[in-house]
Amino acid sequence: LTNKKPAEAIQEIKKFCRIAVVKTGEKGSLVMDNDGLHKIKGFKVNAINTTGAGDAYSGGFLYGISHNFDVKTSGKIASYVAAQVVASHDSMMNRNIQQEIAGIIKG
Repeated sequence: LTNKKPAEAIQEIKKFCRIAVVKTGEKGSLVMDNDGLHKIKGFKVNAINTTGAGDAYSGGFLYGISHNFDVKTSGKIASYVAAQVVASHDSMMNRNIQQEIAGIIKG
């Protein structure tokens, strides 16, 4: 989008919105809001199929935001959901992960 390194790109994107997110693959993501830059670590999984990882990340992040979690917690949820998707053969989660997400939220 910006042809810049992730830390520089998020600064550019943040100029146009309240919350900016730059995904960095298996490394995780960067999330920026008015409180600053948050580095979100990726979850280590055996990646089988990366199809749908971005959509899963977006869905997880929006889940967090829509449930009034801060952007750092929302980013952690997003990274976890995306990791679960890439660890499956069919790019879908075949199980309920609500309890696992509750653990992420608690820290």
